[in-house]
Amino acid sequence: MRIITKTILTIVTILLANACATTPTMKSVAGEYEAVDAGTTYIEVLLENGVHKERTKGKSDERQYKWQISKDGEIHLGNRFGGITVCRVNSEGNLIVVAHINKGEKRRDGPNRLILEKIK
Repeated sequence: MRIITKTILTIVTILLANACATTPTMKSVAGEYEAVDAGTTYIEVLLENGVHKERTKGKSDERQYKWQISKDGEIHLGNRFGGITVCRVNSEGNLIVVAHINKGEKRRDGPNRLILEKIK
C-alpha cells in the first residue's frame, strides 16, 4: 500500500509541475523585455490587454502592435513589417524568437534565436 501511495503522489506531482511550467498566459508573459540585434537595443513591452509596444533604446520612437498566445502556446508579436514574430517562452521566462511570418507569406522557422530578456 505504501509503494502505491508514493507512486501516485509522485505521478501527481510530476503532472502538476509540467502543467504549470508549460502553459503561458497573458499575465505570465506580460512585462518588459530587452533585446540586442545588430548592435541596436530594443525595448519590448507586452501588456496584459494584448498591446505590444516597441521602442529603440535611447530614442523616443515608440511603435505599437498587438500580441497574442497561439493555441500551441507560442507568443505572436506583431511587427513593423505587418507580419508576426513568433516566440517561445524559455525556463527563465525570456522569449526566444523561433520564426517569422511575413505579411501574405508562410511561416519561416529560422536559426536566428534572438533572446528577448525579461527585465520587468
